[in-house]
Amino acid sequence: MEGVRGYFLSFEGGEGTGKSTQVNLLRHRLEELDIASMTTREPGGTEIGRHVREILLHTKDESMRLSPMSEALLFGLDRFEHLQKVIRPALEKGKWVLCDRFADSTLAYQGYVLGGDVRDIEALNALVVGKTQPDLTFVLDIAAEKSLARAHERHEESSYYDDKMIEFHEKIRAAFLAIAKDNPERCIVIDTDAPVEKVAMRIETTCRERLGVEFS
Repeated sequence: MEGVRGYFLSFEGGEGTGKSTQVNLLRHRLEELDIASMTTREPGGTEIGRHVREILLHTKDESMRLSPMSEALLFGLDRFEHLQKVIRPALEKGKWVLCDRFADSTLAYQGYVLGGDVRDIEALNALVVGKTQPDLTFVLDIAAEKSLARAHERHEESSYYDDKMIEFHEKIRAAFLAIAKDNPERCIVIDTDAPVEKVAMRIETTCRERLGVEFS
C-alpha cells in the first residue's frame, strides 16, 4: 500500500449518536480484510488536541467559556496539527483514516447553533483542511431525545454539550442534516435508531458502492 493514498472517512452527528461505536466496528472489519487503517478523533487526535478537548468539552463554568469564534479558531489550530501530524501521513502510507468528528462539527456547533459567523467558519475550515476533505462523511442521525439519553448512559464524565437541554440537541441534529443536504456528494445520512449491526452494514454497503471495497 506504500505510495497509494488511503481513504479518509469522517463520522459526524450529535452527542450519543453512535459515532465511536461505528468507527471501531468499521476498523475491525477493515482489519479482517487486511486493509491498513487507523482511528482518530477531534479534538484529541494529537497531544495539543487532548488539551483542546479538556478546555472545550470539560469547562462547564459559563464565565470561563470562549466565544463561538474563539472556539472555532482553537478547533482549527488542533485540526491543522491533526492533519499535519496524523491524518496526512497515514493517508500517504495507504491507510484508511476513520475520524470521530472533523470540520463539520465545528460548523454545526460553533456556527449554526452557538452563533459564530457561518461564512467565517466555512472559510476557516477551507483554509485549514485544504484539499484533505474526507472522501466520505457519515452523518449519524437519531431523534435528539434518544441521542441525549444514550449520551447520559455512557460510563464516563459528561461533557459540556451532554448537559445541554433537549432544544440544543435538536438544533445540532438539524445543523448536521443541513450540512449533509448541502454536501450530498460527500455526506451520507445514516439512521442510527436501528440495531448497531444494521447500521454497520449500511456503512459497509456505502463503502462498497462509493469506494469499491468488498466486505466479504
